[in-house]
Amino acid sequence: MLEKMKEIFTSLKKSKIGEWIQNHSSFSWALFFSLLTIFLYGFLCFHENIWYDEAYQMVLNRYSLKDIIYFVSKDFSPPLYAICLKIFTSIFGSSLGVCRLFSLLVYCSLFFLAFFPIQKLFSRKVSLYFSLFLLLFPVSSYISLEIRTYCFAFVFTLTAVVYGALLLKEDSWKNMILYTIFSILAMYSHNYSIFCIFIFLWIEFFCSLFKKKARLKSFLALLITLLAFIPWLNVLMGQAKALNANFWIDAPNLAVLFQCLYFIFGSYKFLVLGIIDVFLIFFFWGIFKQPKKVLKGLYIVLPSLLTLLFFVLWSIYKTPMFISRYMVPVLGGIVLFLAVICSIPKKNYLFLLLLLFLIYPFFDNYIEEFSKTNDMETKNMIQNIEENSSDQKIFLHIGEFSLGEMEYYFPDSEHYYYENIPIYVTVPEIFGNVHKLSVEEELPKQQYILISKISYEYFVEEYDLQILDSSFFDIPYQGERYVYVLQKN
Repeated sequence: MLEKMKEIFTSLKKSKIGEWIQNHSSFSWALFFSLLTIFLYGFLCFHENIWYDEAYQMVLNRYSLKDIIYFVSKDFSPPLYAICLKIFTSIFGSSLGVCRLFSLLVYCSLFFLAFFPIQKLFSRKVSLYFSLFLLLFPVSSYISLEIRTYCFAFVFTLTAVVYGALLLKEDSWKNMILYTIFSILAMYSHNYSIFCIFIFLWIEFFCSLFKKKARLKSFLALLITLLAFIPWLNVLMGQAKALNANFWIDAPNLAVLFQCLYFIFGSYKFLVLGIIDVFLIFFFWGIFKQPKKVLKGLYIVLPSLLTLLFFVLWSIYKTPMFISRYMVPVLGGIVLFLAVICSIPKKNYLFLLLLLFLIYPFFDNYIEEFSKTNDMETKNMIQNIEENSSDQKIFLHIGEFSLGEMEYYFPDSEHYYYENIPIYVTVPEIFGNVHKLSVEEELPKQQYILISKISYEYFVEEYDLQILDSSFFDIPYQGERYVYVLQKN
């Protein structure tokens, strides 16, 4: 049997397809990992569940490009993802599945980054390990499927840093141009990416002076990138003022560190500790055996670590701006650094142990993500609201999440909320016909639908309302939803 398999494998290698694969091994590996990722995560794209952040993005996507730029400028993020999503959906349609596939395809571009510039910068071994991490880390499903800017920020920030490192290695105009382009794209993708790229631009420039290599090219990349970002700089300052006055995040504490580790590696404490221990062994082994390679990896990861340190300190002493998912824009450099240090030992026994530690969180996360594709309860909720309301849906909101979700599921609805309700979006009008009431104002005498995450009945007395109907839906993707049909007395 074994001999037969060897014969088949040998004949495949000698075939035209086998020869082409061997002659284009880098492309073949990148294509293999891309197709595998699309096969695994593509099944998770096609469902009708949505949560608030995605609902915001999908409602925003209904507007013109001009309006999109206006609304994003009033939000807390740059506009690139929203603009590109609008262009993509104008061609391929604006269903949730199409929008999730957009993020997934952008994510898959990382495998081509791995087997071309990263391989040139480090080695094929680093490329393989990096690709395995992109596939297996539980955080991958979030980056690759979320209908938000995180996929753009992750991809463009890492790509800019990689081409910056290649520029110092090869001193070529091609690398300088790509470094500049991806730096600009990253800075227009996420606020964390802005800081990361800004830090890296200066690190790159001073390193070029020290090494006496690519000095002009590094300076031009720095200058062009900063000039290209100037049009958004004034908007960023306005966003920062709005953020200081109105943001929902609490100051980070030690528990946030563990949340970040669970977010990346999975929710099993002892497995996460085992994974961290293995990485630490690789790190200290690398310092002992190949300090230059570790230093090369540190050059990649330093901007990410400094960015995270800045936002953590800012969140503690000024305005809270850090939660686990905000790591994503700068996480690429950390993942690549882990691949670099894991590639140092010649024998792969410890790496095989690491893969065993990663397999269980991967499958556990995949099963959980697959369960979230069950949209039956969502469809039941939508049907329930349809049956208990007129054509013109009128919602009363006690939280921002329902404002976004209901406007997505029921376009052009009417929305009411009181000014003491925590609504953090700076321009609620993005959700259409929105009425903000002062505490003293009376609700108009009409029927309302209220969506709550908890059983919430005090509003009957608070707002002088009568409950006509109530239903409960347990939605895997969104959580519990209580639907109340209310009549103003």
